[in-house]
Amino acid sequence: MVRLPGDRTERRKSNAAIGFGTSFAGGMAVFAIGGHWLDTRYDQSPWFTLVGVLLGFVFGGWELWKLVSAANRRIADEDLQARKEQDGGDQTHS
Repeated sequence: MVRLPGDRTERRKSNAAIGFGTSFAGGMAVFAIGGHWLDTRYDQSPWFTLVGVLLGFVFGGWELWKLVSAANRRIADEDLQARKEQDGGDQTHS
């Protein structure tokens, strides 16, 4: 199997996107199904389902926030490391 230089980096990026999509869909399903269950139990259709969907969106937004924050931290760390390497290579000792 031939590996391309950016193969691992691209896979890491796609894993984060797949993880976000899975957690968003899973959270939405859990909250919506839970709301529907409460609607049938307490005969309050569609209020609990709507609240469940809203909570699913909030959960999805939280997951997106965590993903973006982690990506920003990783980019900032990579930039800092690159600057350190560049500054270390440009210094001359007298």
